Amino acid sequence: MSDLKKYNTVTGELISYRVYGDEGGFPILVHHGLLGSSLLPDSWSQKAKEIGVRLIAIDRPGYGETTMTSGLKNIADWGAFISSLLDFLKVESFGTIAVSAGAPYAWAEAWYFKGRLRKLWLLSAVSNVSDSNILDFYPEDEKLSYERFKERNVEQIAQDYYDSLKQLQRQYVQSEGVSRRIEAALSNNCVGIAREAKMQVSPWGFGLDAISTPMEFWHSPKDDMVPIEAVEAMISGLKDAKLHLQEKKSHFPSVTTVDEVFQSIKRMF
Repeated sequence: MSDLKKYNTVTGELISYRVYGDEGGFPILVHHGLLGSSLLPDSWSQKAKEIGVRLIAIDRPGYGETTMTSGLKNIADWGAFISSLLDFLKVESFGTIAVSAGAPYAWAEAWYFKGRLRKLWLLSAVSNVSDSNILDFYPEDEKLSYERFKERNVEQIAQDYYDSLKQLQRQYVQSEGVSRRIEAALSNNCVGIAREAKMQVSPWGFGLDAISTPMEFWHSPKDDMVPIEAVEAMISGLKDAKLHLQEKKSHFPSVTTVDEVFQSIKRMF
């Protein structure tokens, strides 16, 4: 397991992160899902080392020890928030892997850093639910949930998630991977999750049509959290995007999907 590292921004906020793989290799940022953190499976670190890349997994505000900042008013602000961290790490050209709810932040980087970001790899990506045309592809109960996020404040959403996850934790006590993600969320009383939910349904501050960075998606047609139709509709408006269908019927990336992602990264060099 990689040690947790901490960086203080020029505005005095703290960002926690971990580094995996080849520390001298090409840098690839990794953005966790709604339930997650900078902790990555050992297999990811091994795969990164084998192909000579450095994975930099960043905890978003409210996750790990990253500050819940007032400077992140919308998803578009993400690039500016991590910019000094990338300078500190001497990251110039880079790639980004994003899982589920990490996807909007990957797109924000493509928009903000433009030519510096060479490619995106998106696993079970959350779609742009702030766009009513995309949200129309979701089941009615999911639409209602997103509408509630608009109406409720972060504290109320955090309490709802906390109560739900405490129950879920008992169900997944034997599943180390899921249990670890739940524990990471609960450690900060779910404020990170709540902030994410609120920002997903609010205007992002940029349009996906302004992004020209190449990207590859992996998504299951049977994803029970993000409908494949919503992802396909979103991809249709992108300039350079390719969709791979994951055979495993799950929102969580399969072992095969992760292998294919690292094979794609290897082909860059």
